[in-house]
Amino acid sequence: MIELVKTLRSVRYLDTVQGIAVFQRTDVPAWEMLAELSRVAAARQTYRAWDLSFLHERSLPANYHKTPATWTDKPTETAYQLCFLARCGPGAYGYTPSTTKAERAFLHALSRDRGDGVVVEVNARPGGLRKLLGPTPNKFRAILCHVEEAKLYADRLLTGGVLIARHHEATDDENSLRIRRRLIEAGLEGCGWLEGVHWGVWQPHHLSPEAVLEYATGVA
Repeated sequence: MIELVKTLRSVRYLDTVQGIAVFQRTDVPAWEMLAELSRVAAARQTYRAWDLSFLHERSLPANYHKTPATWTDKPTETAYQLCFLARCGPGAYGYTPSTTKAERAFLHALSRDRGDGVVVEVNARPGGLRKLLGPTPNKFRAILCHVEEAKLYADRLLTGGVLIARHHEATDDENSLRIRRRLIEAGLEGCGWLEGVHWGVWQPHHLSPEAVLEYATGVA
């Protein structure tokens, strides 16, 4: 692997320290770096189980943003994109009382555009009209909550579902790292952030290698 990486023009080999090879990124764009790695790996018949390049080559479906967005901020737009394209099956879209009506707008847009789940309060008990409409959903494609609630609701997501954690704190690097640790402690992976929004994906480790391969190749 080290010899393979040394051939990439997107990194510069510096040294090997106690068996660990040290490289420095060059100014090659990240997507170009990934494409180069894929080409080199394919030439050596080495394939990555999580190569999702087949997704990058596809156009967005016609129902993506079929409902005009009522928001203008980039974090909410990113949340919509992550939840719309989440690698999981149909499910509900949940929120908690700590989120505002304005913050939930993208969940309602997702529900209308995808047409695969209702928007409900995660802990809402069935009753009244809701009871007539059917049982309260148990598993969610996406959940919108406060950072401190992540640990309570992460396991309510479908495998591959996305948790969006809203907060109104400063988003400096130190605070962002603290919040991401909270999401990791909740069992979430692929954690990232943009201004006042953090996110993570529910990917429990009990999945078999066969299931991982099926998700990676789009079979499941």
